[in-house]
Amino acid sequence: MEHYPRFEHGASRLTGAEVVRLAEWRILTRKAFPAGFTVFMALRRNDEAGVPAPVAQARAENLVSLMQSMDVPTADISTPEIRSTSKGHVKPEDEDRFMNEAAIVINPRCPHACCPR
Repeated sequence: MEHYPRFEHGASRLTGAEVVRLAEWRILTRKAFPAGFTVFMALRRNDEAGVPAPVAQARAENLVSLMQSMDVPTADISTPEIRSTSKGHVKPEDEDRFMNEAAIVINPRCPHACCPR
């Protein structure tokens, strides 16, 4: 179950609407994976696209903080990967969305009592 929150151009924090989307996703993950999961996140960095390293790092910290506030244990949150990404991967009209979108992917734990948690 993946999620793709979108930051506003140049913003280091998600908008209220995006936080609501993230919270709705978190509710679904609680129901789908009651044993929990590990969270992996990836963000893009590109100075030319308005996402310099400090903004990308602040975005990563914002996502980690939000995950923690939504009761995802810190130990289950992997350090977000910040990828230096050149332009040209998508159509020019989709570039801003592409550069400002993060990816959250999870690795669910085994739900059986025989497995360690």
